[in-house]
Amino acid sequence: MKIFGPPSTSLSFACGITLLAGITLGDDIAIVNPSFEDLTGTAPAHFDSSGKLLAGHAAINPIYSFNPSLEYQTSVPAPGWQTSNAAGTLNYSGTPKLTTGATDGQDVAFANGFQNQHGSLSQVLGVNYQFGLTYQLQVDVSSVIGEPVAGYTVSLYSGNIVLASAVDSISITPGLFSTVTISASIYGGSPSIGQPISIVLANSGNAGSGTQVLFDNVKLTTAVSSVPEPSTWMLAAIGVLGLIGVGRRVR
Repeated sequence: MKIFGPPSTSLSFACGITLLAGITLGDDIAIVNPSFEDLTGTAPAHFDSSGKLLAGHAAINPIYSFNPSLEYQTSVPAPGWQTSNAAGTLNYSGTPKLTTGATDGQDVAFANGFQNQHGSLSQVLGVNYQFGLTYQLQVDVSSVIGEPVAGYTVSLYSGNIVLASAVDSISITPGLFSTVTISASIYGGSPSIGQPISIVLANSGNAGSGTQVLFDNVKLTTAVSSVPEPSTWMLAAIGVLGLIGVGRRVR
């Protein structure tokens, strides 16, 4: 459609469309150890000469270790993340457990599950939710070849309240990573404004035998909410009405 009128009129129309559509360009929010590569050590039974986990080895809290020959026991098995139950860092690169390996680096996070015991990893970020933004969380998720497919939960928290969550939202192919995406928008009056942002990654399966879910490449981005506030709608409407008036005068 051709727009008649002076250049300023065309610009006003374009701005009105931008207000209605919303801005989609986002910023990354810093996450500590988002790809689970920060774990290092010197124990030759578990780490190579560069300090990285050996293939097939894991880092886990000593309380939940059941195979000391393959599990490095530490109270901080995934630096930057709080773990509960059987969860931590592992390296399956070059093993029959994964088809393609990690999606970023060589290590991944794991969370084991058995009946009602679910491993999890969580992190409270150093920023709070802000008015007028949409938060999008992306996490690569997989399950282990040769074991029951693990159930998983990926969640965004506002303080102690779940703001957005995905439970088995996409089907996992054992050995391959798939990306899970969830999002939440913060509008006026939201109780989440000013609340700390938390990420929780968990095994949610209740299988009779043990399962293991894998996580990698965690990303959180923001964008201006695509649905504007009432005041924005009003400004956009005024701009469009002004455009109509200018167009009539030009004709």
